[in-house]
Amino acid sequence: MCMLTKQILPVRAKKDIVCYKVLEKEKDFGYRTPYYKMVCHIGTTVQALPLTTKLPIKSLRGNNNVICEGFIHAFMFLEEAVFLKCNLRMEQGGDFVVVKCIIPKGTLYYKGLNNGRNLQEICAKTMKLLEVVT
Repeated sequence: MCMLTKQILPVRAKKDIVCYKVLEKEKDFGYRTPYYKMVCHIGTTVQALPLTTKLPIKSLRGNNNVICEGFIHAFMFLEEAVFLKCNLRMEQGGDFVVVKCIIPKGTLYYKGLNNGRNLQEICAKTMKLLEVVT
């Protein structure tokens, strides 16, 4: 999952930030992320994989930057996470859930562009997976 942002550098969270992440439920080992297939468990804190490219990457669409790897992607609003969950079910099949998360105070993060549909993505270096909400 890639995200467009105006930010050149990540900012440090001044307080905990609530967000919502879509995960795929696996019958044998908990959950995994839908794009990088990283295994994770509710109630734990996950760390982003290391970067393999220098950030930010300039977008070909306007004066924006693209953030793909090296950060855990989520949504600011529950409704958008539910929308992605439904799309993934139609595209890939599988059992997807939306998990309420916290980006802890002090974590580096990027905030994405709002596309006019309340789509507000956010990505961070660290995220606590709190509970399944849908």
